[in-house]
Amino acid sequence: LILASIILSTAGYFGLQYAADALSQTHTVKHVVHGVDYSTPITVIDGSGTRKYAASIGQMLLDAQMVVPYSRTIDQRLTTSSIYIQKSDYRPLAKKIQGILGNLAIKVVAHSKYPIEVRLGTDFTPPTQ
Repeated sequence: LILASIILSTAGYFGLQYAADALSQTHTVKHVVHGVDYSTPITVIDGSGTRKYAASIGQMLLDAQMVVPYSRTIDQRLTTSSIYIQKSDYRPLAKKIQGILGNLAIKVVAHSKYPIEVRLGTDFTPPTQ
């Protein structure tokens, strides 16, 4: 009876651990359309000095079926607007962003904090809708 209790308790413990691990792992679902991976996360950084573009531009990209986990305003003013990408593979998605926001320069910056950063500077003019 004691041995059966130990076996059941151990099996239950490891079963719960397995279930918890399976639930805690994030599984990114790829959303690729015509060679563009829309599941790549995009961060909008408003360095325009206006403090008014981060949320609206982030929502605009969300409305276009893109993944935007962060839209934030920074106190530092950026002089020029651009799209930073960590690797060239992200260029097709950056071009889609250009189609929505205008012709922002695309720069490959391997050490950037996020896979894609839409960096809005003091020269940014929001697109007309």
